[in-house]
Amino acid sequence: MSHLEDLLCEYLMWKRHLVLRNERVGKLDHGGHAGELDIVAYSPQRNLILHVEPSLDSDNWKKREVRYTKKFAAGRKHIASLFPWLNPVPSIRQVGIFPSVAKDKKTMAGGELLTVDEVIHEIKEQICSQGKVSTGAISEQFPLLRTIQMPECGYYRKRDNSRAALITFGDGSAKQYKASRHVPAAIDV
Repeated sequence: MSHLEDLLCEYLMWKRHLVLRNERVGKLDHGGHAGELDIVAYSPQRNLILHVEPSLDSDNWKKREVRYTKKFAAGRKHIASLFPWLNPVPSIRQVGIFPSVAKDKKTMAGGELLTVDEVIHEIKEQICSQGKVSTGAISEQFPLLRTIQMPECGYYRKRDNSRAALITFGDGSAKQYKASRHVPAAIDV
């Protein structure tokens, strides 16, 4: 399980999708399965199934193509079995998410390609639309989303990047930094 999968699942559940994770599909006669689908989500509002395969690997595109051809084919073949009450099966949107994607590479193996940064930007924008935590807190059942909301939206006031930050260190000393300069992370101190 990866932190990216955790974040994507939380986000989709927050957006009212029914989310399945790490689903083994296509049971084989000799044992095992045809594949595992990282995230499969059904949106009742849009009557759409979303199959997401995030990866932070450093494989070359040739290896990714082989892997994602198998994953997306398994998804198209077996997703209907994960939602037996959906008849007919709605449209399936398949998405691969990678650290980077060439500008001219929009699809692979029948699925869309997105970058991690594009997806994180979308999630952050949706979170920020909730406003400050004191009046629009995201439910505590979504701790990753709520953690993003706090620094991005503030608790009582919107974060002001123009102010200087006063950092107090464990030895009691303090140092003031302008917001435009690097502020050391408290965890590293």
